[in-house]
Amino acid sequence: MTYTRTQSGRVTLNLEAEGLPKVAQLVTGAVLAFVGILHENGALIVSDMCAPGLPPQRKIALHSSSSDAKESDSDPLMLLVSGLSLGDPTSDPLATDLLVDYVTGNLGGSADHAEAARIAQVIVAGASCYSTPEGAKPAAGVLCVAFALCVCGVCLCACDEMCV
Repeated sequence: MTYTRTQSGRVTLNLEAEGLPKVAQLVTGAVLAFVGILHENGALIVSDMCAPGLPPQRKIALHSSSSDAKESDSDPLMLLVSGLSLGDPTSDPLATDLLVDYVTGNLGGSADHAEAARIAQVIVAGASCYSTPEGAKPAAGVLCVAFALCVCGVCLCACDEMCV
């Protein structure tokens, strides 16, 4: 049995319609909308459901495609990083420390500080979080690494894998 909570109480959901996810694919705490018919026994026979989508994307001004378009010193920059392996007990944290120091302006000269100040977005790509082998305990201090990276104003732990 699958239940959902509403303002009026708990409702039993019947998710047997074609095209709906299986009960094992659902998680608690998710915001979902259900469409269906309320059966006389109090169960909602779901015919369709919807989860919130991605928020509207901001428009990013692009340079013209002409070959003489040059980057100005005031254009915002996007930083793309990958391979951080946060939480891997065998990785050297020096690379991540240098990245955080550079982005926060604590590394390099005045030209480097000016360039780091122009970073408007940080995108963390693949291989950024270490996954422990099944049954193994996570390395101690992993949460501290993620916290330290977020405290600097640049959260580098926003990835699709758990950093625990």
